[in-house]
Amino acid sequence: MTTRIRLARGGSKKRPFYRIVVADKAAPRDGRYVERIGSYNPLLENNKATFDKERAEYWLGVGARPSDRVVKLMSVVGIEVPAKLRDFKPPAPAKQGLIQQQLEEKRKAALEAKEKAAKAKEEAAKERAAKEEAAKAEAAKEQAAKAAEEEAAKAEAAKEQAAKAAEEEAAKAEAAKEEAAEAAKEEKAKAEAAQEEAPKAKAAKDAHAPSAETAQEEPAKEEASKAKAAKEEQAPTAETAQEKPAKEEAPEAEAAKD
Repeated sequence: MTTRIRLARGGSKKRPFYRIVVADKAAPRDGRYVERIGSYNPLLENNKATFDKERAEYWLGVGARPSDRVVKLMSVVGIEVPAKLRDFKPPAPAKQGLIQQQLEEKRKAALEAKEKAAKAKEEAAKERAAKEEAAKAEAAKEQAAKAAEEEAAKAEAAKEQAAKAAEEEAAKAEAAKEEAAEAAKEEKAKAEAAQEEAPKAKAAKDAHAPSAETAQEEPAKEEASKAKAAKEEQAPTAETAQEKPAKEEAPEAEAAKD
């Protein structure tokens, strides 16, 4: 079995973490492995790679071939890889400091880029918040202006309605005044007509007064005449009635006297 020392990826998206494993050459990258001999975290600033040095040297001793990346990591931590087991030559000691410097510069550049991105993100968030506040203030201003316009329109409508009501009241008062004037005028005309009719009525009354008295006197005279005639008729009858017994008694008296 040909064995390799290589990296097996773990972690999550955009946050990688690698296990340094000994696996069969034909096995998948992230599949089964024989033994784990270290780990590598590219997100850490220092001590990115850790090894079980004893097990790493053992597997190198039995012929396990490391990958190029593992060889670089081993050279950083001080593990010597035999020349026959590597595909590239490690950098000379004089160049290792330069490599470390370049790595440090890259790390600093990445850190600065990260800080700049965070700052830009913060500035964008502040700008977005300011725009939202401005939009809210503008909306509130527009709403207040709209409410003021509505209140002004309501006040104007109320004013117009009050003016209209006042005009109607004035018209009603004017009509009532005119009606009162007409009624007074009619009353005055009636009073004048009554004053004019009073003398005529008095004259007519005076003209009809003798006729009425005459009419009252004639029945009275007729009644008196009738009463007098009846009395006269009754008077002779009574006298005759009184004379008749007297005449009858007179012969009897004479006969008795004889």
